[in-house]
Amino acid sequence: MTTASRSHQGVISMPSIPRGVGRLLDRSKEGTITPAEVESVVAAIESGVGKDRLYSLIHIIARSRPQGAETLLLRHLEYREDPQVAALALTTLGVQWRCFDQVRGFTMAALDGLTWDVFSDVQDAAIGVAGEVLRARPDCELLERLLALALDSDRWTAGHRYRALARALGASQQELSGVPQTASAWTREAIARRARVRFDRECS
Repeated sequence: MTTASRSHQGVISMPSIPRGVGRLLDRSKEGTITPAEVESVVAAIESGVGKDRLYSLIHIIARSRPQGAETLLLRHLEYREDPQVAALALTTLGVQWRCFDQVRGFTMAALDGLTWDVFSDVQDAAIGVAGEVLRARPDCELLERLLALALDSDRWTAGHRYRALARALGASQQELSGVPQTASAWTREAIARRARVRFDRECS
């Protein structure tokens, strides 16, 4: 049971926020969290009692990936009360777990901007997901949108957008780390040029 548990006396006890959420998160990163503890986290999320710690609870799910986790996170993609929760759910599904087909439609919508995503947390997550999708397979609509966002970026948004576009074009994390011998191959001008060449090749 996840939303409620029944005691030996037949009395239903509702889930509560697991104790020591921060420590549970640490242990999920270490891989030492127990299945019972993960189940308590899932129960707290599903029942709504963990709303105040939802970001951390979702983070624990992202690290542990219990059965049914994809469905649980999909339900939080439009969590308007806290766009950072929605952004974490999208990044987990699209970048970490590579559930591309399941998040593709929402990713496109988020790239165009969501009215409730005031600080662009979800859009930034969608940009990262788009880069990983395009790294794995062709998608003309995503490529066109990601390139347009990169070309329309400013000094605050350019770094993340061009990095995602470079990932789409096959750049490794090491190549994008700023190492001098690789940095010259991935300037913003070079990234935009390669993206245009790819678009012409795959989509014209």
